[in-house]
Amino acid sequence: MSEPSRWTPSHRPLDTERTHDAASSRLLQAVFEQASDAILLADDQGCYIDANPAACRLIGYDREELVGMHVSDLTPDEVRDRVPEAWQSFRQSGREEGEFTLQRKDGARIEAEYRAVADIMPGVHLSILTDITERRRSEQELLQARKMEGIGRLAGGVAHDFNNLITAISGYSDLCLAAVPEGVELREYLGEIKRAGNRGAALARQLLAFSRMQVLTPVALDLNEVVADAETALRRLLGDEILLTTELAADLPRIRADADQIRQVFENLVVNARDAMPRGGELVIETARAELTAANGKDYAFALRPGTYARVSLRDTGHGMSAEVRDRVFEPFFTTKGPGQGTGLGLSTAYGIVKQSGGYIVVDSEPGHGTRCEILLPEAETPACDPARRPAERPVSPGRETILVVEDERPLRRLLGQILVRAGYTVVEAGGGREALETCRDLSEAIDLVITDVVMPDMSGPTLAKELAGTFPATQVLLISGYPGDTIVRQGDLTQERPFLQKPFDQETLLRTVRDLLDGKP
Repeated sequence: MSEPSRWTPSHRPLDTERTHDAASSRLLQAVFEQASDAILLADDQGCYIDANPAACRLIGYDREELVGMHVSDLTPDEVRDRVPEAWQSFRQSGREEGEFTLQRKDGARIEAEYRAVADIMPGVHLSILTDITERRRSEQELLQARKMEGIGRLAGGVAHDFNNLITAISGYSDLCLAAVPEGVELREYLGEIKRAGNRGAALARQLLAFSRMQVLTPVALDLNEVVADAETALRRLLGDEILLTTELAADLPRIRADADQIRQVFENLVVNARDAMPRGGELVIETARAELTAANGKDYAFALRPGTYARVSLRDTGHGMSAEVRDRVFEPFFTTKGPGQGTGLGLSTAYGIVKQSGGYIVVDSEPGHGTRCEILLPEAETPACDPARRPAERPVSPGRETILVVEDERPLRRLLGQILVRAGYTVVEAGGGREALETCRDLSEAIDLVITDVVMPDMSGPTLAKELAGTFPATQVLLISGYPGDTIVRQGDLTQERPFLQKPFDQETLLRTVRDLLDGKP
């Protein structure tokens, strides 16, 4: 067997260099052509002299078009005048890396990560670009989601304290109204206080909706039916100068949501669209079936799982919004309207309802090109039922049982006690869970019902309920709270373990709930 050939002094050095140079050239050319990253070569003036296929795909220009273009031609207009200075700084430093915004041939902007080396050979400068647009978009969406989550927690906490105040204002207003006869001037003032309390309660509900802490009554719904039922009301909101068109898909999957809350979403979005079209225009509401997979659902991968969804979109021909406004559009109290023209809670409420229903909502808009709002809601796994069927109202029977009211807020505790006493009940009060347990042990008569706040300093309402169940199994418990973001709420849906009443509530709702519990009605 012969030995492998080796380079020896008999080989001509010139031939060796030529052979090596040719092989290196072919290797470099192959790397240049096949690289997945964009590679661009420029001369001393910053004009491109070559680009690989990946660069052409990234930027949208053919190689022949790119050759001769200046580096500034690929930057947005607002930073183009700063490019020559940056180019000279790069040539002096010899090496740079970082990120910049690149403008494609079709006008689209992409975020690129670059690594640049000056004078890889005399008069030739190398740039390698990597498209990081999707990465930056995902990071931005994650940051936005975290910001919204933080704002939601803050809003929920504010709503909790606010609900306690509104419950007291509304409750004492009712007691005063019942004590003041018709025709007395004071009654008119009390009525205004009551109406102000109702407006405050509506505001608190909006905050809870945004923070995804409100109590929902989800059922399986046909979204097309919800749109059709709400269409008349939506047309009234829009007025005569705006044309409303609906395009409803026949194969739309059913969703599981609270019908009233979904209607609230539509109303809020329609009002926002109306305000964007002061001189008239068109609004299209369209539904469609959507199948999200790992491939086609990448835009929602951080928020939604693959599966079947009902998609509803609202497209208007209004004035649109800037990127800065679009990024903040779901924040509570953020509004571009003038003083007295809106609370800034419409879109944030819609956001919270959709998120609590397991869905996702996005807004796409540009100045002068209208706005498109898209909602995705997951397919229901339960059979359909009629959300419109509600039990008929019944007169509330007077009470005679003994009720223990547990509430750490003294004004609320006294208010609940007075309402129940006026309705015929015997009422015992406690300022916390431990005091309530001692009261139950010390009383000679049995406690028929315990009404307890959920969040209290010494013992939570659910914990008190468990303690009572072990010692007094016949005693029923009604939980009340202005902030159902704790153990009694799981993923926006109440557990079936304990009855629950959300603050603020009026005295009729309280008395009806109490009577139904004592009578064994659901």
